[in-house]
Order: sequence, then structure tokens, then C-alpha cells
Amino acid sequence: MKNILEEKFKIKDLQELYYFLRIEIMHLADGVWLSQYQYAMKLLKNFGLVDCKGISTPLDQNTKILADVGPILEDSIMYRKILGGLIYLMITHQYLGCAMVSQFMQNAQQPHLDCVKRILGHVEFARTMEFDTMHYR
Repeated sequence: MKNILEEKFKIKDLQELYYFLRIEIMHLADGVWLSQYQYAMKLLKNFGLVDCKGISTPLDQNTKILADVGPILEDSIMYRKILGGLIYLMITHQYLGCAMVSQFMQNAQQPHLDCVKRILGHVEFARTMEFDTMHYR
């Protein structure tokens, strides 16, 4: 592939990719290992949840997230920032379940913010248990 590109374009070989868009990349004999550990740490630090009590599941399986369940957030910017960070974190944590709460971006209410904070609590749990990686073969 590299040879084909060199015939058409002037390129500079930067060698193996090891960090890109806040994703750590490690090349292994049987595949590629991706980690967003540093990104998860930054996300937790930005919202004051580093070393909080981790939660083993992103959301309780019985959680019902409804549109009109509580007071509307006066300032929904924090909700959007947390949710945006969690959506990006889903590159290596597909199971986070952000789709359930992302539908309330325009009309966020306190219970929705509580849900995204719980998901962040799970990110802390995953970080301490070293579940922050994906391995692709």
C-alpha cells in the first residue's frame, strides 16, 4: 500500500502509529491494541470524578430514562460535555450505553445528568480494573 501511495503522492513515512486522536495504539503480533486510558483519566479529572467509587455497570438494567422526569437543567453545558466525552470514549468502550441518554441533549433534565454521571462512575471502575482497551485482530 505504501508503495502505491508513493507513486501517486509525495509522502513522508512517520513509521508506526502509536498515538492518534487521544488513542494509544500498540502493534502486537496478532493484532492492534487500542487504549483511551489517558483520555478517560482526563474526562474523569475534568468532572471531579477521579478516584470516585466505581460502579460495575454503566446503567442499572431496570433504569427507565424518560423525557419528562424532573427539572430541566438550567445549564445543560456540563451534560453535553460529559456526554460528548463519553460518546468519544465509546471507541474502546462500546458497551457504555450513551445512546439511551444522548437523545435528551436538547432537553436535559436532572435524572439524565445523574445517568451520565453514573456512566462516568463506570468509566472509573473500568479504569481501575484495566478494562480500558480493545484488541483488534
